[in-house]
Amino acid sequence: MKILFQLCFFISALNGKTIAQGIEHNYPVAPQNTNCDSLGILPDDYPDALLKIENASWRYQRSFSISRQHGLRQARFFSCDAETGFLITHSDSTKCIFHDVPLKAWEELTKSPDPESFLAQFLGKNFISICEDGK
Repeated sequence: MKILFQLCFFISALNGKTIAQGIEHNYPVAPQNTNCDSLGILPDDYPDALLKIENASWRYQRSFSISRQHGLRQARFFSCDAETGFLITHSDSTKCIFHDVPLKAWEELTKSPDPESFLAQFLGKNFISICEDGK
């Protein structure tokens, strides 16, 4: 039995993982090694909110950029729990931060053939946002 255990440990070490590293949780895991769950963002202060979001440590972050002449140019998603988070969008005329956006909505935005329409039709009507005009 001891030899079998040692053999399993050796094989897993060759794969670059130990047995303990393969643990998966079947329950929600609280934010770990982050400070994003206590940002204290005010609903009317875009510059302060943006600074707090960009300087926090996050469990999950994604972004995309679009090369086009007009419209949505960039979107970024930040989440503490990989379930809901902040969505920051930049267009040629407006910058917005959307609160409590589900990860599923972010994924739909990134897969949409027209992200700007998706943003206007779905996100803009369903989530609280802080916006700032200008480039």
